[in-house]
Amino acid sequence: MFEGHMNAVKLLHLYGTPGLRQHVGQAVRNGALLGVWGADGTHPLRCFGVGGRLWLEGEKIFASGLGLVRLAVVTLRADDADDGLSRLALVDVSDPARQDLSSWRASGMRATASGCFAFTGLELDPGHIVGRPGDYTREPFFEGGIWRYCAAHLGGAEALVDLWRDALAARGRLDDPMQLGRYARAVGLCHAMASLLRETGHTVEAAAEDRDSIDAAVAGALLARQFVEESCVEILQLAEKSLGTAAHISGTSIERIRRDLSMFLRQAAPDAKLLQAGRLLAGAGGGGPPW
Repeated sequence: MFEGHMNAVKLLHLYGTPGLRQHVGQAVRNGALLGVWGADGTHPLRCFGVGGRLWLEGEKIFASGLGLVRLAVVTLRADDADDGLSRLALVDVSDPARQDLSSWRASGMRATASGCFAFTGLELDPGHIVGRPGDYTREPFFEGGIWRYCAAHLGGAEALVDLWRDALAARGRLDDPMQLGRYARAVGLCHAMASLLRETGHTVEAAAEDRDSIDAAVAGALLARQFVEESCVEILQLAEKSLGTAAHISGTSIERIRRDLSMFLRQAAPDAKLLQAGRLLAGAGGGGPPW
């Protein structure tokens, strides 16, 4: 949820008008939580004009924070631009009558209060349109920005490792050499992820506007995502092997974090992201080494 809030703030900082940024800044100071909702259902979100006013039609699925998020940055298309680039808009999504949590039946991340939000009939303030068509996927902040949710993955892994250590200590198993080896490996992976993500985040946020700098930043973020996923999967396996059935007892913090992290890692199109990194690296600097 916090990563989604920061993503929305970042998009508004990058592409929002000064007036919209001021409006949102005041809302955040008053406690508003923001989100970014980009997944369309069977009725993709569109806006259309009637009588000089803009209206919304459609829905968003996998909308996280229903009942918690007050303002969402959403992707949409103009009614007459079926094949055009998507746009961004800021919409008040606090109406409970439009929220449907029944579709969220996932075993993990239940606390995200995800589901479907119906926009049909909502009026869109023209001043709440964010940026230009295509800004949402503009690099290095689209694929490059995945370092933020990777940081959330790392936080989940660190929380699991902390609980795992406490469980071993409570059982008097911290002097077991096999357990120590697994624990040390997990801590080492967390340190490696943290180091890589610090470098990746700095590279993305400081990228120059030339194509080589942008491509290098995006490739780095995609590779970091791959490494973080693989490292977290290994940590999950180590924790489960170390704790046995205790890692699967419903109602415990260990089981909840293990289940949530396992699902959170399943982001869209991981193979395509790795292929994209390979293409960017193969074509960088005239095909030279990527170092």
